[in-house]
Amino acid sequence: MKIAYFFTIFSLTILIISSCNKKQDTEKILENFISVVNTATKDSTISQSEAEEISILVNKINSLDSKNNSVQKILEDEEHKELSENMTTAMMSLFFCEGYELIEGLE
Repeated sequence: MKIAYFFTIFSLTILIISSCNKKQDTEKILENFISVVNTATKDSTISQSEAEEISILVNKINSLDSKNNSVQKILEDEEHKELSENMTTAMMSLFFCEGYELIEGLE
């Protein structure tokens, strides 16, 4: 009985740690996206190489969000208000840049 209890606690602990790591990974991808977009939009022009890099990140974000809405949950969480605001600003800055149409995956 003690062994079963131990394995149950151990399994739950691993599940919680795994969930936290996925959330942190998602946050890092979003922060990386914001950083790349901010750098790319400084000159109001998105080059082909910048568009490719942004497209890769967009596809990662879309993939994460389609699996379990993790991106949406993070951006709606009050704890991540600054991240959400930075993401919105980054997305808006893309739309006003020459070369925006080169980015794949934006809907």
